[in-house]
Amino acid sequence: MRTIESILPEISLWQGKTVTYGPLNGGMSNTTYKVFADGVPYAMRINGGQNDYLLLDRLEEAEAIRKAHALGIGMEVLAGTSEYMVTEFFPGQVLTEEKARQPEVIEKIADILRKAHTITGVNRVCSPFDLVGRYLDGARKLNAGWPDGLDDVLREMDAIQNRASKVEHYTEAYCHNDAYAVFNFLENESGELRLIDWELSGVGSIFFDLATVSFHNKYDEAMDTLLLERYFGRVEDEFAGLLWDMKYMNMLREISWALLHHAMEAKSVNHDLNYHECMMFFLNRLKDGFVTP
Repeated sequence: MRTIESILPEISLWQGKTVTYGPLNGGMSNTTYKVFADGVPYAMRINGGQNDYLLLDRLEEAEAIRKAHALGIGMEVLAGTSEYMVTEFFPGQVLTEEKARQPEVIEKIADILRKAHTITGVNRVCSPFDLVGRYLDGARKLNAGWPDGLDDVLREMDAIQNRASKVEHYTEAYCHNDAYAVFNFLENESGELRLIDWELSGVGSIFFDLATVSFHNKYDEAMDTLLLERYFGRVEDEFAGLLWDMKYMNMLREISWALLHHAMEAKSVNHDLNYHECMMFFLNRLKDGFVTP
């Protein structure tokens, strides 16, 4: 991964301007910075190594973000290559778990996801099964140690994928695939929300996005019902099972993501997460029958 110092001279947007920068909170898989050019703030992401294994097109990602911006739910893309991206800086804070559990915020999140799922014209395909499979393939290539019990929980993924194949109408929308409140939903002082970091986005399961919100914020049954009612305008009997399946896939995503990054010996200026401990935490929770962190 290149350094910010080597990239800055290439960005014509900032040529001839006084540029300063510092780490920006977040960036669990990449490195993020807040950059000032003549006092104007920007957000900059330098892509980490995981995309070598995920095989997702960065130009298509940028196009998805442009479409999200046109829908009023994303940031404007200002510069970028396969190595980095610069967007406008949104003056907001990430949602806390407490905030993300408030009814009015649950409704806003549902509205944003519903809009995101209307994006068309971007050809990236990235289902939760693709994500987990690609993370694990990368871990194998790096000769990662396979934790005890992982193969057992992966057998459940096969069953979930079989069930998902029977409800294809829910698996053909463009999805964010990383809708974590404490990382990727920003709220400004006016209460407006924006969804950032579309790196994993692609055509996949709308229930994976909905389950990510529920899973990460530990929604109870009433919160799940509100999320689903706001999103669909109704709640059907099959929704609870679809949501549970995709909460399970969220747990598997965490396990496989952490296994790959542990094998990559990934380092970041944004955090000091112990990937192995993270992997084992989620694996042990899943083995104990839980689909929440």
